[in-house]
Amino acid sequence: MQAERKIENLHLEAPFHQRFGLLLAQSTEMEHGLDIMHIRQPAMFAFLGNQNLLDLIEPLVSSEITGNPIQHIRAKPPSSDGRSSWPGGEAEHQDAVVMMK
Repeated sequence: MQAERKIENLHLEAPFHQRFGLLLAQSTEMEHGLDIMHIRQPAMFAFLGNQNLLDLIEPLVSSEITGNPIQHIRAKPPSSDGRSSWPGGEAEHQDAVVMMK
C-alpha cells in the first residue's frame, strides 16, 4: 500500500496498539480482510483452539468455551477519525454489527 501511495507513513515507531489506527487513518483499506471469516483456514482454527489461548479465556467464561457461529473477529478501530463502520464507533458487542448488515 505504501508503494501504491495509499499510505505515506508506516509509523514504524508507534506501539502495536496504536499503529493500526494510524495506518487506518491514511487508508480504510487497512481493515480489508482482517475479519477471520475471510481466512477460515487450518492455521486460524489451530489458533482458536490453542491451549494457551483457552487457558486465558477459561477463567472468564468457564471451561465450556464455544465459538460464535457467526464467526467474525474484527479489529476495533478508533472512531475519532469518523471512519468507523458503526455510528459513534464500533459496537461493544460486535454481533450487533454483523446482525445489522
